[in-house]
Amino acid sequence: MNIVKKAVLSLAIKSGFTPLTSHGHAGSLKFFGLNNPFGSGKGSDERVIEDGYASNTDVYAIINKITECASSIPYDLYKKTKDGKELVTEGGLYDLLQNPNQHQTIKEFKAFSVGFLLMTGDYFLKGTEAAGMGEAFRELNVLASNAVEVVVNTRNEVTGYVFTIGAVTKTYTVDEVWHGMYFNPTLEGMQGHRGLSPLAAGFRTLTASNHLITADAALLKNHGATGMITSGNADVVMTDSEAEKIQNKFNMDTGGPDKFGRIKVTSAMANYQQIGMSPTDLKIIENSDIKLRALCRLYGVDSRLFGDKKAGSLNGSDRQEAEKALFTQAAIPVNERIVSYLNRYLIPAWDKQDKEEYIIEQNIEGIEALQSDKLVEAKKDNTVSDGITKVLASDISNVAKVWQLINVYGITEEESKKITADGKPKEETN
Repeated sequence: MNIVKKAVLSLAIKSGFTPLTSHGHAGSLKFFGLNNPFGSGKGSDERVIEDGYASNTDVYAIINKITECASSIPYDLYKKTKDGKELVTEGGLYDLLQNPNQHQTIKEFKAFSVGFLLMTGDYFLKGTEAAGMGEAFRELNVLASNAVEVVVNTRNEVTGYVFTIGAVTKTYTVDEVWHGMYFNPTLEGMQGHRGLSPLAAGFRTLTASNHLITADAALLKNHGATGMITSGNADVVMTDSEAEKIQNKFNMDTGGPDKFGRIKVTSAMANYQQIGMSPTDLKIIENSDIKLRALCRLYGVDSRLFGDKKAGSLNGSDRQEAEKALFTQAAIPVNERIVSYLNRYLIPAWDKQDKEEYIIEQNIEGIEALQSDKLVEAKKDNTVSDGITKVLASDISNVAKVWQLINVYGITEEESKKITADGKPKEETN
């Protein structure tokens, strides 16, 4: 660490002052720790997006898959009633949830919400009121995390947000923007009030993966020059004409896919010098699947869904389980965050305006990957139902029937007694 920066930072912390970077957030990770270039804040969010989602094939595939799955889950609007809740299918709030703004469909809005949270660990939601129509928001927009600066004062309190795209800069108060974030225990995260990107946590893996992709591309680009042939004798120097003839002959004898990887033997005195990658280098590139698995672990998904054949095949029940986990471990949880933010930020003003108690829920009933579980439960319910019918029809005492319902079908004693009574079983015998 630079001694001057260390001294300044130490003095600032002791004095209770939070040093701000040029991007308006604390810059502790730039000074100490592991020198993680993917810290927290506007500039770091841009780095994560550029080096991760926009440049790395695996990162793009993983985030895009989760985003597509999450954005396909419908949002249902309910209002609370004395008997529970009632589905709402009309009205101003319902219309807003179908068309959040004039530039995006609801699926695109959800994709922006989930995508930025997964990439950067931050989610900025801006609601807009309509003149003369009260405090309830009539439009919702997701602000790009890499374009938002969180403004904090010397007491480490958030005082507003600055959104900058090109030459356009807009300033918002803390009440105008909802900021959701992933847990970030780093000093930089706490001082700057920024979430921790999964890619920042895995920056070594991402960096290694990017290097492997670059090396692989370089190998293919330079594949035509994998070695060099010399005369094999320091006293013999070939003329340009002789070298050209040998080159043409060599190309004719060794060119073509049917000769890939083969070595040509010649009677001439010649030496071959490899100038391409060594077997060790190639082995390192072949291990890119290890990086894929590590990136998948960051997001809780099965690497086999993204072409990791070395991790095993995906057939039948294995594929069903992997796709189910994609929803239960990744898409549904991140969606639950977005829904909770909407319930906290959007709903209160609408409750006040409509004199209702609204709640937004994600509807997972139509997710195909989860249908197998429902089928199993349905079969189980049918089995229990058929079993109860047989027990009630059997020629045994009430006591025996209750015992069977409790111990064979897992029904409570109270419910078992009620079922046997309703079924008008035979009289008990001693």
